[in-house]
Amino acid sequence: MTSVASGITGTDTTYWNNKLDSYTETDPVFGASVAGGITGTDTTYWNNKLDSYTETDPIFGTSVASGITGTDTTYWNNKLDSYTETDPIFGASVAGGITGTDTTYWNNKLDSYTETDPIFGTSVASGITGTDTTYWNNKLDSYTETDPIFGASVAGGITGTDTTYWNNKLDSYTETDPCFWCISSKWHNRN
Repeated sequence: MTSVASGITGTDTTYWNNKLDSYTETDPVFGASVAGGITGTDTTYWNNKLDSYTETDPIFGTSVASGITGTDTTYWNNKLDSYTETDPIFGASVAGGITGTDTTYWNNKLDSYTETDPIFGTSVASGITGTDTTYWNNKLDSYTETDPIFGASVAGGITGTDTTYWNNKLDSYTETDPCFWCISSKWHNRN
């Protein structure tokens, strides 16, 4: 068996004995790289890093991060860069239409906003508060009126259909039926 040392020549020994004790890197590409900022001290810290560590900080122990395991970190580091959902139930859901852009908008939403639009400021909507919105979101889906006074009033007979008709009423109308005016004028002349 031949040893590794058998290949060392006298020239190799000379190079070894005349090696640099220090060196300053002058390569501009290396200097601009991340590695360019690594010092001898950094290398020493790396070589002497802990192989394992048990966290004893009571604040860390009660944080969400304390539950992250090495396995979790491995999963995170090996996460998918993209994924196409193929579940037909998910695809048919509201969430199926949420895009990465939508998620970005949501994550960058304003935490608060003061409306400065003068048209909005004069509208009915300008008086709607967060509390009003909460009440609206928690409104009853149905309600049966039990107040005997309300039941006896004119309003007691108004139905949902009546409200729909009212909401869809004409704002103005000009009569164009020629027979309507004939009947109307005869009626006025009789009185």
